[in-house]
Parts: sequence; structure tokens; C-alpha cells
Amino acid sequence: MNIKYIKNLSNIEFFKIILVLFLISSMLFVGGCIDSKEPNQQIGELNFILVPEKTRVQEGETFNIHLMLTNVGNKTINVWKMEEQVSYDINFLFPNGSKVPYECGVISRVHLNNDDLVELHPGQSLNATFNSKCWNLGNGEYILNAVYHTSMGDSITKPYWIGMAESNNFTIDVVNGEDPIKLAVEDVDSATGKINIAVSGELEF
Repeated sequence: MNIKYIKNLSNIEFFKIILVLFLISSMLFVGGCIDSKEPNQQIGELNFILVPEKTRVQEGETFNIHLMLTNVGNKTINVWKMEEQVSYDINFLFPNGSKVPYECGVISRVHLNNDDLVELHPGQSLNATFNSKCWNLGNGEYILNAVYHTSMGDSITKPYWIGMAESNNFTIDVVNGEDPIKLAVEDVDSATGKINIAVSGELEF
């Protein structure tokens, strides 16, 4: 009796072990399937160029900022579409290196999918234009640049380029409005009583 009971108990333990191993193997299989959905990273060379519409503006004046992302490598790669706050960020920097606050608000970003990819052949470019209205630029000098970036973690299954590309820098000079016209009495003609006035500043005719 005792020997048979021990034998039966051993069988139960054996089946428990088999069940645990089955569950573990199932979890590993599912985990492998999840990992396999991650897109493969493509290797490529990108050049990111920024060109402002003007580099000297009046205070309160806005201007366009042109961006161009070019595949300078020898392989065709998939990249994210050019979308501000999603795939690229524009920065205005004070002389001390701190960022000028962005005043247009942060967008509610959704997960990207395969439709958000663009196939970029060697020598091809993507272009985008954004306006400086989202930054309050007072009188002074600023550094303007931009960064193109992509990352993992979205709902994209196709392989694509993952990384960051920084643009060139431009110096933007913001100046006050035209100098005010200054009037100064130089002298009074004692014979005629006429007043001679000196005018300084810029006049438009």
C-alpha cells in the first residue's frame, strides 16, 4: 500500500513538471513572435539641411524655414515622413545656448504605421517648410537649427532607418523697427523768424 501510494504520487509530480515545461515553452514561443514583429533597422546616410527665408528680420516679423532631408548613401531606405514634432524639431537658441520657448503647443502624437514611411532612393530628398511664428523672437541674435529623428516602438513592421541627423546652423538677427525720426532745432533766423530744423533718421518718399 505504501509503495503504491508513493508510486502514484511520483506520477502526479511528473505530470506537474510536464505541465510547467509546456507553459514555459508556450510563453517563450509567444515572446518570440512578439519580438519578430519589430522592424529591422536599415543602415543609410542622410543629410539634413536647413535654409531660412531670411537671416535679418524686424522684431515681430515671421519668416519661413525650409528643410531638406537627402539620402546621400548608395542604398534605398525607408524614412519617416517629414512632420514637425514627430520626425523633426526646429530650435531657436539664445547666445547662451538655452532654447527659446516653443509657443504653438505640443501635438497629440499617435503611433506611426507603415503608411508613415517614405521610400528614399539614393540622391532623393524630402522637403518641408515651417514658419517662425511659433517662437517669440525679441531684439537680439539667435542660432537656428533643426534635428531629424526616428525611433523604435511604433506600429511599423517594415524595416526603416533609425537614428538622428542634425542640420547646419544659421544666425538670425532680430532688430527693432526703423529708427525714429528725430527733430532738433538748430537755430532761429532772427531776421525772418524762420526756424531751421535738423532731421535725423530714415524717411520714405
